[in-house]
Amino acid sequence: QMPELPADVTPILETHPSRPVPLPFLALQSEVATGADLEPLETGVPARAIPLSEDARASVASLIAGLEPLPPLVVYPAVLDDDRLPDPQGAEAVLREVVQGAFVQRSWQDVVDQLEDFFALPLTPELEARGHFYRGQAYYFLGEQQTAFAEFLLARDFYYVQVSPWVDLILNGSSGA
Repeated sequence: QMPELPADVTPILETHPSRPVPLPFLALQSEVATGADLEPLETGVPARAIPLSEDARASVASLIAGLEPLPPLVVYPAVLDDDRLPDPQGAEAVLREVVQGAFVQRSWQDVVDQLEDFFALPLTPELEARGHFYRGQAYYFLGEQQTAFAEFLLARDFYYVQVSPWVDLILNGSSGA
């Protein structure tokens, strides 16, 4: 059950701070053009494991014992700024009805069903991306993580900043359903 938000709070996606995964390090063993062996690569990592002293083990155990688990991640449905503008026309008005109706009421299956009709309309690529963003959230809250992930990827070209936290959330295995 999701907590209710006060009326003056705009729903957002809360995320834990994280750093991007570094690129893999390619260690070549031979020269590409000639095939000649290269000098051994000095990475600073010992060739074999060196056991920790008892003092070091005690210090590590003390540090680990003092760690607190991260608080549970809470996610809320997010409405794009483009869907807060006044006087939508055509297909945009249809999307606005879905967002202000089933989406705001958190009727996730209704969102999916209504967006199916929306996608039958002639849409600009940007408007189509908005529909995928909302359908991604609906699938996420229905517990269909793979389908949600695909929907978010379809929205990413136009809404990268808004989609990225959802993609990270799915890739990190969290569930908001």
